[in-house]
Amino acid sequence: VYECGPWCSCSSKCCNKSSQRGIQKKLAIFRTEGKGLGLHAEEAIPRGSFVCEYVGEVLEDKGSPSTYKFAIGPELVIDAEKYGNVARFVNHSCDGGNVHIECVSYGHHDGRLRHITMFAAKDIAASEELTFHY
Repeated sequence: VYECGPWCSCSSKCCNKSSQRGIQKKLAIFRTEGKGLGLHAEEAIPRGSFVCEYVGEVLEDKGSPSTYKFAIGPELVIDAEKYGNVARFVNHSCDGGNVHIECVSYGHHDGRLRHITMFAAKDIAASEELTFHY
């Protein structure tokens, strides 16, 4: 997915810049039953809404194990083990979850450097845990 970037003449409210406005919905980290920490919505999130971006260190993938690695290409990963944001607490769900992942590019022409973004795959109720299938 390509979003409008700084070269585009549209306004900051352009609907094709939704992931660039940062987290707009209230989210909270909480302790789950049996999965450690998780992330839930503190307000309703409509289907299709931007939830958050998965943030961490961009590293070469050397095959080392990490619970928080997210591949952004054949050679690079985003690793949120040491540095990250609330997205690292979105847990796995075997049923597909309620958020889906989109790889987004904007602001540069290097296709290897994509942003990993999470959007609501369905209407999410307040206090519902955020999950996806990984």
